[in-house]
Amino acid sequence: MEEHNRLYLQEFLDLSKVSAKDFIAAIAERETRLRNCYAETFDNISKEESVEMVLLDCSFLIMLLLRRFFFEIQSR
Repeated sequence: MEEHNRLYLQEFLDLSKVSAKDFIAAIAERETRLRNCYAETFDNISKEESVEMVLLDCSFLIMLLLRRFFFEIQSR
């Protein structure tokens, strides 16, 4: 699944025309707030790992929805 998430991340970055660095910075600014949205605590996960997890999960979900509802994206 990790490899699949990374493929979707790359596809998401290609479509968005925004760099991974910019997304990482935006997520990092909100990391504490995002971490507090989870029911579980992530005391054993570093800030960097948390940011990576959010980026991978969000890009996967966005691409899943885009592929489901926009046929031109499915053919990529």
